[in-house]
Amino acid sequence: IISNEPQGVLVKLEHEEESYKGLINTFSLRKNLEDESVDNLFPVGNSIKVRVINYNNLDEVYACTTSDEVLKQYGHISDFKVGQLVKVKISSRSDKGVNGLIGNVNVFIPMSEISDEFSSNPDKRLNDNSLHTGRIMSICESSAIVTLRPLLVKTKPLTDYTNLNVGDAYFGKVHKIESGSILVTFFNDIIIKIADNNLPKMPKKYRVGELVNMF
Repeated sequence: IISNEPQGVLVKLEHEEESYKGLINTFSLRKNLEDESVDNLFPVGNSIKVRVINYNNLDEVYACTTSDEVLKQYGHISDFKVGQLVKVKISSRSDKGVNGLIGNVNVFIPMSEISDEFSSNPDKRLNDNSLHTGRIMSICESSAIVTLRPLLVKTKPLTDYTNLNVGDAYFGKVHKIESGSILVTFFNDIIIKIADNNLPKMPKKYRVGELVNMF
């Protein structure tokens, strides 16, 4: 919080080492004020959580809100983390997969991430506007890839190399089969090579897309 002005509370927004100016309009604060003053509710120097709802090109100021109702909504891809469980609403479909919505954020579910079993049309069980539990696999600038595969949704995801312990088990997907190994992909586009001496069967007996349990 930078200052309390007649038109509202001025805040500094920080993103990727850049700073921007934001304003919480006084009108949006009225229902929270009651007998409290703006100075008491928003002390200068404090850090608060806001959501950007608009941008004023003339003043070069981002309009912000502290409304709990708005803060709880998913409005931007930055609201998510890889591995997070989410509720996805099916919005449309294409040849390569299914488009979905988490709040106001568009996500994509590839055909290979709908079912644990191999089938020619796995998307047939997904009706438009139906709601499904999924898990965020990877995130790009404006969207995310989501998996609905039950094994990946129900089990702990491998999202990075930190905090790994001996004996931990994670499901991954066979990405490529080589003569003496297989490449297995996990969340966050992590790829691990597993040599044939660490596999219960020969590499050529695996199928691309098959889920394997790695210890």
